[in-house]
Amino acid sequence: MALPRTSLRSFLSHARSTLHSAIDRSQPVNLVIGNESADLDSLTSSILYAYLRSYAPLLPSSRRPTNPSTAQQLHIPLLNVPAADISIRPEFLTLLPYANLSESHLLTLDDLPPGPSSRLSPENTRWILTDHNVLQPPLATLYGSRVVGVIDHHEEETSAIPQSVEEGEPRIIEKCGSCTSLVTLHFRAAWDQLSAAAVSSGGAHGQSDTNEGIIDDGPYVKTWDAQLAYFALGAILVDTSNLTSIPKTTPKDREAVSYLESKILASSTHAAQYDRKAFFRQLNKAKKDIDRLSVPDVLRKDYKQWVEGPHSYRIGISSVVRPLEWLIRKADSSSASSEETSSSSSTPFLAHLLTHARHRSLSVASIMTTFTDPSTDRSARELFLWALDPSASEHLRMFVERNGEDLGLEGWGKGVLDSDGNGDGEGEGEGEEKTGVRMVFRQRDTTKSRKQVAPLLRRALAGDGGDG
Repeated sequence: MALPRTSLRSFLSHARSTLHSAIDRSQPVNLVIGNESADLDSLTSSILYAYLRSYAPLLPSSRRPTNPSTAQQLHIPLLNVPAADISIRPEFLTLLPYANLSESHLLTLDDLPPGPSSRLSPENTRWILTDHNVLQPPLATLYGSRVVGVIDHHEEETSAIPQSVEEGEPRIIEKCGSCTSLVTLHFRAAWDQLSAAAVSSGGAHGQSDTNEGIIDDGPYVKTWDAQLAYFALGAILVDTSNLTSIPKTTPKDREAVSYLESKILASSTHAAQYDRKAFFRQLNKAKKDIDRLSVPDVLRKDYKQWVEGPHSYRIGISSVVRPLEWLIRKADSSSASSEETSSSSSTPFLAHLLTHARHRSLSVASIMTTFTDPSTDRSARELFLWALDPSASEHLRMFVERNGEDLGLEGWGKGVLDSDGNGDGEGEGEGEEKTGVRMVFRQRDTTKSRKQVAPLLRRALAGDGGDG
């Protein structure tokens, strides 16, 4: 039996109480989670999926559930970071009010039991992944075999992803500017049925996020639809630069935006104030507003890591929306008040990055920057690579040899940050823990983001050097 529909805000409150109750009573749960960078697309795709999957009927194309009582339960969205990390994502704080939400409504890793725990045993969980197709450690250690569905727009990892999902969940992996576009289109028919059913049956039941009552269900359902549409639309517009990015935007992104805008315009309250360009500019400005963040916060704000190869190299990539020079200046300006960085023989920037890497036991630390070059008013990218494990140095050299031409890699800053790993380079002080090669580049091909570069780097660390 379908759950009675509520607003997104009420849904998330119900999801949290249901999750905590299920943990306490060792009951089965359905969990929907985005990737560990926890960007806007991961946030919106996981929540949109969980909301519509919980309330909407199973689609005709979905596989018939092998365990209907489990599959039909509430689907609970999780943000793949601790709650403290929400505050370093200003774009979240800008988008949430459009859906009548605040950061306190979001479920995070803090809502799960800490560490390995029998309170949430793997056999009591079903995991659906959005915006990635392989669950990463530490969650993968316990729950990697419990993935039952995927919607993703990254490169398919056939060695780990379920080839035959079950129990009513999809397996969709295809190129698209935003994963939220794929989720929107997957549930489009079900969403329309859900909205029509709620209006015709009085399904809103006079529910409200405030103390005010309501007589007519139609406007209420349209308000919920508009809030949900605004929420989903934000990620798609940011990921495709308001549908203007030629290498990223696909017909499915355009179709999803058109559909979501129809939901917004169907609500008289929201239609009057809707302005796509202004909405995009507001979110994009918030995403780039990282001046108030510390260097450690910048490095972990949009961060992903993987483990690859027979040596189990741990690779971490931070995506930053400012140039490396900005990061270096920021580290320098904060070093006076930090005994750790000011007393170190390394530069403050490298000291911060080393601390970041050691805290995560990284073998390779990488930074990919993307920004507008003020001298040309064009997009620019940089790529920073550092083998913290000296044995990974040759793999990084092979990555550059195989992929440098295609990526348009050129020397950066006259090689001031480069090091051959033998003490020849900035920040190579005596007595410091030995690291491997460090290479920094300008990346001329600005169409290649982490989504394209990370698989090449991972293949290199796995042992084959990448395809080029």
